[in-house]
Amino acid sequence: MTAAWAEGSHRAPELAEVLRVLEAGKPRMLGYADAPVPESAPGPVRFCDAPLDEAVRVIPRASL
Repeated sequence: MTAAWAEGSHRAPELAEVLRVLEAGKPRMLGYADAPVPESAPGPVRFCDAPLDEAVRVIPRASL
């Protein structure tokens, strides 16, 4: 699972390929922007700036 990056971002296919090579399953992206790469999820807040209670709520759903 990755907290940053959103489906459809330009690096999503790269992440999917890396996980495939590592046999680590499909990517589960939480949709937050990566701090140094805001275009990773245009519009959403950076994960490091997200309210803690929101991030804690989102993580368990993404791991299903």
